[in-house]
Amino acid sequence: MSSCGPPQSIHPLSGPRDSVIDKRLLGAWGNRRDTLKIGFSDTPVMVFSWTTYKNEKSSETEEISLTAFVTKIGRDNMLNLRFQTPTDSTSIEQEHYMFGKYKFLTANTLRIWIMDDAEVERAIDFGLLRGEVTVGKELFSSKNVLITDTSQNIVAFIQQARTRALF
Repeated sequence: MSSCGPPQSIHPLSGPRDSVIDKRLLGAWGNRRDTLKIGFSDTPVMVFSWTTYKNEKSSETEEISLTAFVTKIGRDNMLNLRFQTPTDSTSIEQEHYMFGKYKFLTANTLRIWIMDDAEVERAIDFGLLRGEVTVGKELFSSKNVLITDTSQNIVAFIQQARTRALF
């Protein structure tokens, strides 16, 4: 059974005030299928505007807006990502964070990895992280993985985990 998306967390890795501003992220990034535009003002919170094709065979695109800020964990650059939704929305998703790791492979090549749901689910099952795994009631339903642990414990888990498997 697959997950409905990347694992989410009720806590960020750090607060936006503790984050670093990485001006190298600013600009437009893309490949054949996706375009990611990143901008921010004088605060560490960035706005990601991601345009992607709905599926590999479609020419129809969808736009996803996220807010993000950077947390440094050792030598790794981590992203705290949230869906940007209208302020009148009551969606729980807007309150949760997703985590990514990014690296500049060259000055013009940005690589972003999103945290793996199966690895986080295993960590929750083994008691390495506090969290919940819920399964929908439909026949082909998917799992949702929610980290409920503290920011400090999530950071400690990332530092101890095999990052290649986690991201």
